[in-house]
Amino acid sequence: MKVLVLFIAMVCAIACTTTETILDFNLVEGSINKLDSAYVIFQEQAYRFPLDAQGKGTLKMNIKEDGFAILVYGKLSTNIYLKQGNTLKVIWDKEDWRGGKMQVVSDDGGINEYIRLNIEKSFKKATECSFTLEEDSLMDKVEQTIRELSAGIDSTNFAPEIKDILKASSKYEVLYWIYKYPRFHNFGKRMSQEEYLAFKRFNEYMFDKFEAHPEYLCLTAYREYAVNWFYELMQLRCFGEPYILKKEKACQYILEHVKNAELREYALAETITPYIKSYGIEGAENIIECFRTNVKNPMYVNLFESYYTIWKQISPGSFACDFRYSDVDGKQVRLSDFKGKYVFIDIWATWCKPCCYEIPFIQEIEHRLAGKDVVFVSISTDKDTDVWRKKVKEENMGGIQLNIGKDRSFTNYFYVTSIPRFIIIDPEQKIVTAHAPKPSSGELEKLLNKLLEKQG
Repeated sequence: MKVLVLFIAMVCAIACTTTETILDFNLVEGSINKLDSAYVIFQEQAYRFPLDAQGKGTLKMNIKEDGFAILVYGKLSTNIYLKQGNTLKVIWDKEDWRGGKMQVVSDDGGINEYIRLNIEKSFKKATECSFTLEEDSLMDKVEQTIRELSAGIDSTNFAPEIKDILKASSKYEVLYWIYKYPRFHNFGKRMSQEEYLAFKRFNEYMFDKFEAHPEYLCLTAYREYAVNWFYELMQLRCFGEPYILKKEKACQYILEHVKNAELREYALAETITPYIKSYGIEGAENIIECFRTNVKNPMYVNLFESYYTIWKQISPGSFACDFRYSDVDGKQVRLSDFKGKYVFIDIWATWCKPCCYEIPFIQEIEHRLAGKDVVFVSISTDKDTDVWRKKVKEENMGGIQLNIGKDRSFTNYFYVTSIPRFIIIDPEQKIVTAHAPKPSSGELEKLLNKLLEKQG
């Protein structure tokens, strides 16, 4: 659900009946930032509704039939049950990522209350399937857990079709919890390819558990499991290969093996769009073409195109926006100060371990390219400038050391959603790449040398 939970779509009304289903939404205090809207995914349509400063909002829908839906707020999502002509009063704790603590008042025969209890119970039972167990023991535990949850659902008085989907929700809640077992079983160790393949039986077991049920796309757990199923498959088959190649092979596998059109579109969208969101469009021509050829659902298309547009404006050859930040001595420095030289930009923070890991590699490259027309600029996003200054002095960090302060225009322009992030600007202040290789990869130095030789 990593991409759909960030999507804010236009309200899509289904005009078939005049009976309104109303969702009164109240978000209680929690740890994540307040958003101005939430939305509901129902029958693969997105219904957006605004939220006020207190996290309250109301959604009115004309729906053709009762059914399960996904309620989404930012990165959080959970299942609810919509009934024609019914009013749901929802109180959702922002710290509750699965919705087990969510309160739903609804005249629906107890379905929403059972969903809440079932989500909570399924998650607790799933966590009993410890990653410390060996393969056979774990798989036995998983089977036992799914049977127990299913038996509990069978004991209810719900209609058979409700029972079936609740059992599917429980099953995939458990499977989603354990899909990373091969990695967490050897927690803290770097597994070699051979060690990873030692879990082949477990992976095959997990793949066998995946079933093409497009009717389950209304379930958060099924969506998450489906996406991770394809990802783990490619991890197993393409271990050590470049990430973009894994994505291309995953797309090819989906096209060849997922026959249901609805599920195929979803799988392709969730395979491709997160990559474009995080890494941009450079070198992604094959998966972009795959998406545009095979995905037609407006909900998926609109989200994909929104990220494509963002990255298109910062594609190679586009002019970079300027910045004006302070160095450790308080001196104002602008990007335009370095016109005539290549500029390597590192966006980082002292609290970011991957960022700090790259520092020695940046220093080494800077030392080897000393005297050439390239400037190394590090832009810290630290709010505590004292901590930042201390880190710069302790590490004897070279280059140009700047702090972003309160001005986020540069990072917003370059769509910096995670760090570290590396950018290269040419002597004319045009973008060479908005997503440069990591210094530790060895590819960055090759790229810089190639650019400098070309300038010659």
